[in-house]
Parts: sequence; C-alpha cells; structure tokens
Amino acid sequence: MYIPEYIYHQSDDNTYFGFSGADTYTLVTSGTTALTVNSSQAATFAGDVQAAGLYVGSTNTSFDFYNNGTSYLNGASTLNGAVTMNNTLTVTDGDSVAPQVNILHDGTNPGTNEELGVIQFQVDYDGSHQDWGKIRLDTNASAVRTNMEFYVKSTSGNEELALTLEGQASAVPKAIFSGPVTVGVDDTGYDVIFYGDDSG
Repeated sequence: MYIPEYIYHQSDDNTYFGFSGADTYTLVTSGTTALTVNSSQAATFAGDVQAAGLYVGSTNTSFDFYNNGTSYLNGASTLNGAVTMNNTLTVTDGDSVAPQVNILHDGTNPGTNEELGVIQFQVDYDGSHQDWGKIRLDTNASAVRTNMEFYVKSTSGNEELALTLEGQASAVPKAIFSGPVTVGVDDTGYDVIFYGDDSG
C-alpha cells in the first residue's frame, strides 16, 4: 500500500502519522510533532520518553543524558566503568540516617601489603590532570590488618607520605608521622602541654 503523505485519525484531524518528506517518518499528536525519524535512522522525540526498562546497545562507545533540571536514578544503580563528575557530589539519606559511601575491594580475600582502596585528589595544572594528594588503605604485614596512609604534594612537587595509621596485632592503632611534628601555642597564647605515661 502506498500513501502520498499522511494517515489521519478519523474525526481527529490534528493527530496523524506519515511522511513529511523523502526518507522521513513523522508522528503528530494534537497538532504537534511528537516523533521524527530521519534518513539516518535518528529518532527525535519532542517530549519525555518513559520505559519500564531502557537498554542502550553497544554500537556506540558513549551516550549522553541532557536535562534542564535534576536527574534521578530511583533505585540501586551499578556503574561498571569509570565515572567522571564535573560538579559537586552530594550524598544524602533518609531522616535520622547517616549517609554512607562504600569503597568495595571485591573478589578474593586480600593478601599482605595489598592496596584496598584509594581516594585520589587531582588538580588541572598547566593543562594536565596531576595528582596532588590521596588517602590510601592497604593491608600491612598481616592480611587482616590495615594501614591508612595520607599523602600530600611536597618535595619536588611529588606526592609524599605524611601520616600512616597502622593497625596492630594486639594493641590500639599506631600513628606514624613521616616528618617532624610541629606544636605551636593554643589560642590563648599558652604552650601546648602533652600528658602521658612516663613509664616507657
């Protein structure tokens, strides 16, 4: 069957579908174009697109979401690749519930001296993204105890280890400073005094 242009809904002349031109399919509702499919098989929707499940195939290497307000992912979401955010990340939870960020080292049990997670701070400097500080968690000589290490940008512009919080076998964690610890005066002008056990 061939039609010259459009097929109209009976007694509803402003709702129709058909061909606005060669190789172009158009769907119009209430006098407004709702969908256009062009010769490149690109579909343009004039309004919102809702679907119980939406799948984006692997033909293209990337896809973009654009909106004029706030985007929502309602429910648990899994992102199986690198995520780049160009603005502030805010984590909230329900009333009287503290929000939580989990960094998961998945897979087999860790071994000794194994890196478990890193929070890396970068700066765009002279047109390149440079590492300017990080917090790293790894196992130590025991596969079931951990060290948390704090790095800052220091000597020769490199990231240098400043502080290690070291898990112990049978004692409270130990704080190890990589350099001198400077103690000034408190806000009243008095020297800061340390109290402790002088037995050892």
